[in-house]
Amino acid sequence: MLGPIDTGIIFAYLALMIAVGLYASRRQDSVEDYFVAGGKLGSFSIAFLWLASWVGGAAIVGGTTKAFEFGISGGWYTTCMLIACLLFGFFFAVRVKREGNKHNLLTYPDFIETRYDSRTRIVATITTILAYIGYSAGQLAAAGGILSTLLGWDYSSSLLLASAIIVVYTATGGFLAVTYTDWVQMALLLVGVVIVGIPIAIANGGTMEAFTTSLPAGHFNPIGWGLPTMLALGVSIPLAFFVAMDCYTRMFAAKNEVAAQRGTYLAAALLVPLVIGSTWLGLTAAVLYPGVESEGDILSQLIIDIFPVGLKGLLLVGLLAALMSTADICILTAAANGSRDIYQRYINPDVEP
Repeated sequence: MLGPIDTGIIFAYLALMIAVGLYASRRQDSVEDYFVAGGKLGSFSIAFLWLASWVGGAAIVGGTTKAFEFGISGGWYTTCMLIACLLFGFFFAVRVKREGNKHNLLTYPDFIETRYDSRTRIVATITTILAYIGYSAGQLAAAGGILSTLLGWDYSSSLLLASAIIVVYTATGGFLAVTYTDWVQMALLLVGVVIVGIPIAIANGGTMEAFTTSLPAGHFNPIGWGLPTMLALGVSIPLAFFVAMDCYTRMFAAKNEVAAQRGTYLAAALLVPLVIGSTWLGLTAAVLYPGVESEGDILSQLIIDIFPVGLKGLLLVGLLAALMSTADICILTAAANGSRDIYQRYINPDVEP
């Protein structure tokens, strides 16, 4: 459980997210504004949306834990996301944005119908909404779990609080609120994991000398995680990018084709320090906690043990933010599917946006 200063930082952050949602709600005049920010976002916003949506708890908490368990190969999960961004930027970004402008597209099923037919759209709608409802639930559950650990509350209360805040700022502010909050959330992660995290890790024993003298040789094996697992991730993650609706809505939200492609490439570039930072923290934990079982999250324990008051709360907020930033776009995506691709399309076609 955290002290009053770090706890205060967490509550201040949660309040800020609600305030951002309310602010964004005043800047919307159309359904396009709500679901794709009016198609006006620049390269940096697109990049941060990529990072915030895909670099969630699995990439930071999971990547650090895998580096703790397997060494440098633990960074492969996030590296696969980097590769996927490069591939999506090269093969898809410009084409998707061009089609979005041509047909005024808002959702992935919209796009699928322009390329195939209405029957294929139905399949895309069903699979997308089911996937994002499940994915949203998983991210909310994880956010509730972290909040419970940090505040010392029971899990049900923590889950309710985390879910309520994410739903409120997403529902009120739409895609613009997701964009604003993702800027804050990714800035926290970049500062916490890279700019602050690595120096603090080094000061507490996470040096290259300690890595080479204290860790087993297997921790420096680039395929130490296991070749079958790494190949599976290398195939499945890029393929997931190619069919995930939020990847397409992100392109629709870009102000032009250049911003769509550059933002995707910029996301890949920003993933490099995050891979390095999360791997470094994982190796530091392996030095400090030899023989300890990770139980799925070694990073929170490392932060609580070695980070000073204030910075501890800041970085833990960053971890919570990583989960929230993934959950918010999943919720908005599911809402777009339900309202546009099901309700407006098949139940009430004459509804006013």
